[in-house]
Amino acid sequence: ASAPPTVSLEPLSIEIVPSTGQNDTEMTVNGRGWNPGAFVTVEYHLTVGNGTGSTATVLVDDRGRFTTLLAAHDPNGLPGAHEVTADDGAHQASATFTATN
Repeated sequence: ASAPPTVSLEPLSIEIVPSTGQNDTEMTVNGRGWNPGAFVTVEYHLTVGNGTGSTATVLVDDRGRFTTLLAAHDPNGLPGAHEVTADDGAHQASATFTATN
């Protein structure tokens, strides 16, 4: 018999690497503190908050972590702060990507 997944004790968070770059930079999004077995949708948003269509869906591992790739794609190519969000339907976290173009 397998042990049930444990609830992560880490605080819910996402980290993006790199957090700065040109439009269409490919970033790695790392999540911690999520519910094991949950599916998380990761999205890149314009400076005004609207989605850009750059999304990924990833499965959380047994330790409450995930890693996925996401393009920092803004169809308008605007420089400045853009929001990366992660959402599993019950929990949300965000981080900022700064576009340099």
